[in-house]
Order: sequence, then structure tokens, then C-alpha cells
Amino acid sequence: MPFIFSSIKRELLTPYMRSRAGGLWSLIHPLVMVLIYAFVLSEILSAKLPGIENRFAYTLYLLAGMVPWVYFSEMITRGLNLFLANAHLIKKLCFHHSALVWIYLGVCGVNHLIFLTLVLMGYIFLGQPLGWGTLWILLVLWIPLTILGSGIGLLTGLLNIFLRDIGQLVPIILQFTFWLTPIVYMPTILPERYQSWLEWHPFYALVNGYHQVLLWGKVPDWQNFLYPLALGVALLVLGAFIYKRSKKELVDVL
Repeated sequence: MPFIFSSIKRELLTPYMRSRAGGLWSLIHPLVMVLIYAFVLSEILSAKLPGIENRFAYTLYLLAGMVPWVYFSEMITRGLNLFLANAHLIKKLCFHHSALVWIYLGVCGVNHLIFLTLVLMGYIFLGQPLGWGTLWILLVLWIPLTILGSGIGLLTGLLNIFLRDIGQLVPIILQFTFWLTPIVYMPTILPERYQSWLEWHPFYALVNGYHQVLLWGKVPDWQNFLYPLALGVALLVLGAFIYKRSKKELVDVL
């Protein structure tokens, strides 16, 4: 356990050790992206946000969608290189490989908590009311989001050991996923024939849940999260199966 906590701390601080801003850079990058989108698109889309009585309506909409996206994309990006980057540890006979998963979840979880806190502070600053129930609902939303993100991240990380093209393909798919998810635009601007496709988009159900909670103060329909939750569990089970079947070959390839 001490090793896991010290490794999480090291993962969070090492990339910024010689930087004056330190770990703030991990928050500056997504916040700058939010500001760019808000500045460029707010005038275009602000008139298409019904039901939000706030002149910063589009910024609030964008922030709500970026909360799950930043966490989801980080889980996939970190998971993609988790095993390759820690090959020196995996090859040690006395090292429990499950510790890598806990370190990975801890680092992503801490970054998500910090970013979520900043977004909630931004909501308060922009005059958007939030109730205590918001935190509870967001905690419940965090569960299927974490399972889906870690399922994809860990599975692609395992596959990336044996097929390095996965490492080049996943970032491209992430870009498509971002723009195919109503994060910087409302789903109502899509043609009707495409809106029905969103029902098969597992990540959209989670983003829509964050929008309902943060923007409109509504309790989402929990049945909408069964699909991403089941998919995430299935991917985790598949990843565990592949790991057990290829554990010896995995060490050799690394």
C-alpha cells in the first residue's frame, strides 16, 4: 500500500518536477482548451441553449461536458502505455502487477477530482446554482464512467504490448469520439437521422448525465447508464482474460 501511494505521488509530480508551475500544468491544458472553445464557439451556439438562464450558458454547457471527457480520455491515454512504460517493474518476479492498476486509477482519480473541483468553483463564480445533491449524483455518475474508461484503457494497453499499431490508432479514435459526442455542441443541432445514433454511443449517455445534473439540476435516469456500465464490465473481464492467458508471453514481449 505505501508503494502504491508513493507511486501515485511520483506519477503526479515527476513530469513537472523542474517546472515553476508544477502539477498545475495538468490542469492548465484542459482549462485552456475549454477557454478556446468557449471563446470561439460561444457566440455561434449561445442562442441554441434553451432552459439555461445564464449569459455564460455555453461556457457552463462546455464545462459540464469536459468534466467526464478529460477524465475518460486520460484513463484511455494512460492505460494505453501503462504496461509499456512500466516494463521494468512487470519483469520483476516479486512485483504484483495489480499494483499498476491501482496506481493508474489513483493518478487519474486525483486529477479528475481536482479538475471537477475547479469546474464546480467556476460554476459558482459564473452564478450557476449548485445543491449538495449535485456531489452525490456526480459520485454515482463517476462509477460507470470509471469502469468504462478503465475497461477501454486497460484493454488497449494490453493489446498495445503485442500490436504496437494500437498505440497509434487509439489517439485518432479519441479525436473522432470527442467530435462525435455532443460536448462542444448541442445534440439538437445534429440532423434527426443522426440523433438516433447517439443511443448506441456509450459515452454520450454519461456526458448527457453530467449535463442534466450540472446545467438543469435534474436527476438522470439511471437506466441510461446500464449500457456503458455493462460495456465497461465486459471490457474489464475481457482484459483480465487476455492478461491471464498471455501473462508469460507478456513479460517476454516487454
